[in-house]
This record gives sequence, structure tokens and C-alpha cells, in this order.
Amino acid sequence: MNADKIKLSLRGAERRSNPRPANRGLLPRSLRSGSSSFARNDIVLLAILLLAFALRVWNIADLRMWGDEGFSVFSAHRDLYAITFEGKDVDPHPPLYYYLLHFWLPLTGPSEFSVRFLSIFFGTATVALMFALGKRLFDARAGVLASALIALAPFAIHYSQEVRMYALVIFLGALATWFFARVIEKETRARWLGFWVAMLLAQYTLYQTAFLFVAQGLTLLPLLKNRFAFVARWLVASISIVILFLPWLALHSASAYTDVKGVAGDTIPMNVGIFLARGFAGLILDPPLPLTNALPLSALFFGLIVIGLAIAFATREAKFSDAMLVWFVETGKE
Repeated sequence: MNADKIKLSLRGAERRSNPRPANRGLLPRSLRSGSSSFARNDIVLLAILLLAFALRVWNIADLRMWGDEGFSVFSAHRDLYAITFEGKDVDPHPPLYYYLLHFWLPLTGPSEFSVRFLSIFFGTATVALMFALGKRLFDARAGVLASALIALAPFAIHYSQEVRMYALVIFLGALATWFFARVIEKETRARWLGFWVAMLLAQYTLYQTAFLFVAQGLTLLPLLKNRFAFVARWLVASISIVILFLPWLALHSASAYTDVKGVAGDTIPMNVGIFLARGFAGLILDPPLPLTNALPLSALFFGLIVIGLAIAFATREAKFSDAMLVWFVETGKE
């Protein structure tokens, strides 16, 4: 009995000599004991974002605008009515980027840096989105790897410096993909709304956003039997976006499909295979990729993806999210 009392008194003295920190509950979760991996990931992500931003602003003031960039600035200086209904025979692209640039220029001024900074912002934000997407589909380490790849990818840096809509549409495509992954995981009104808005904005930024609908539909094919109602809701959401885009398409279809050649001139004839190979290889190389290099490089990259998926399925490590990552890589270039 006396021995038990002595043990209890010793434990009490030990607690008094080593009190718990009074402000433990005020510490951020990432700094508490047992959460060092969160802190490491946060630091690595911050470093990647700073690197991505530095690469996108490097020598930005020394770049010279080319024809399409000049038209972007010209279009942004007009009123919204003129952006929407005039100039369709010169640039048939959807108007969202021009709308944003229209309101951006009065806030930042007409300098080369400020004009390009809108694309720099969306290009850098895409890096953070890729971390969130990789973490959602796989884990934090995959998110870090995905963000590092998009931060260093030459095509992403190139389009993050252009006064064009491509950095914006890449950002919106990544955002829509993140909501797409979330809504597959668990349906909520907020997630469906986020997906719908992101896809609608992306469609009003670039026509090729339509390929995302195709990729999403192919991704949902395995769910058709067990989650038919979910696939039907996705189909309704997609059709509603297409319907809302039809007015623009009806007004500008002629310039989008028949007047492009008159503006751009003759181009090198390419069949579908060469076109896809050139775009696929351009994902990790500079966009103006020589045609002679596109076919072998695209074959190499595609082979690596096939080998990786084969190993994953053979070892039973592959998941449904793997297919989502592949289609996002495939369609991100569009």
C-alpha cells in the first residue's frame, strides 16, 4: 500500500516538473508532434511554387509580342460588346480571356510585365492545383511530383508567359479535373457546381475544352453499370454546358472553321496521327517541336506510360484514379 502511494507521488512530481505546453492547442497542426510530414510537404510545395514563379518571370520584360499577343492587347482595350461581336473574322477564340484582360489592364497598366502577369498568375496557380489533384488521387508525395513536373515543363512555362488564353484554360482544366475527382469520390451540390462552373468557363476560353468531355466520358465507362445514376447526372451537366455554349458557337462557327486559314495562312499538312504525336511530345518539350522529333519522342513517352500501367496492374497496385491521371495528361495539352 505504501509502495503504491510512493509511485503515485513520484508520477505527480514528474508531471509537475514536466508540464504540458499551455499553448499546444494554438500550434498549427503541421507543427505539432507526429505531423512532420505535413510540414515537409508544405515546405517542398512552397519551394516548388517559388521556383515555378521564378521560371515564369525570368526575362519576362525582354520578350517581344508576336501577332496573336498583340491582338489580345488590342481586343482587351475594346468594350465588352466589341469583344463579343466584333473581330470574329480576325480571332475566332471564345471571349473569356479577353474579358479578364479587359478588366486587368486598367488595374496594372500597359507594361510588358503587367500584361503577361495574368498568364503568369494562372500558370503558377496551376502548379498548386496539380499538387492538390495528385494528393487527392494518390498521396502527398504524388502531389509534390505532379506539381514539380508542371512547374518545370517547358510547354507550361512557355504558355504561362504568353499574352494568350492557354495558361487560363490549363488552370481551368486542372480545376475542373479536381472537382471531377471530388464528385466521383462523394457527390455534393458544391462539388457539382464547382465542376460545372469550371467546365463552362474553360469552354468559353478555348474550343478544345470539348476534348475534356470526351475524356471524362471514357473515364466513367467502368462506372456505367454500378453507378448509372451518377453517370447520367454527369451527362446532364455536360449537355447543359454545351447548350450554354451554343449561342457563341452559332455566332462564330464560320470564323472558327472557315476563316482560320485566311488569317494563319497555309500550314504543313498533317494527318491525325502526326497531329496527336506532335501535341503529345510537346507536353514536356518546347511547343514548336520539329515534326521529325515528334514521332519518336511521343512513341517513347507513350511506351513509358504503358509500361508503368502494366507494372501497376500486374502488381495489383493500380486504382481507378490511375486512369484519371492518364486522361488528364493526355488532354491537358489541348
